[in-house]
Amino acid sequence: MAGTGGSVTITPAGVRNASGGIVLIASGPGSAARFTVSGNATTYSIALPGTGALTGPGGKSMAIGTFTSTPSGIGTLAGGNQIVTVGATLTVTSQQAPGSYSGAFIIQVDYN
Repeated sequence: MAGTGGSVTITPAGVRNASGGIVLIASGPGSAARFTVSGNATTYSIALPGTGALTGPGGKSMAIGTFTSTPSGIGTLAGGNQIVTVGATLTVTSQQAPGSYSGAFIIQVDYN
C-alpha cells in the first residue's frame, strides 16, 4: 500500500525495506536483478544507471534510482563466471496506482 508515499529499497541480496507510509505485503520477498559476467582472469568495472522509471497500470510510472550492486564497482574473474546482483530504490507517491510495474535499465560492464 502506498499510504502517504515513501520508498521501497531492494538490496542486491534481495532484502526489501520500506520507509515513509509504505506498507509491504507479505506475498514474498523482493528480487534483485541478477546476471553473470564471464571471462578469463581479469578485473571488470560495473557502471550502474543514475535513475529510471517503471511503468504500470494506465501508463502510470514510478521512479527508480540509487542503484547498488554486489560486487560494487569492480569485480574480479578468476577464469570463469561471477554473479552480479543489483538492487535499487523505488519512490512511491501517495497516489501510486496499485498493480504490476515493469521496466528496464542498462548495466555496463567494462573488462580491464
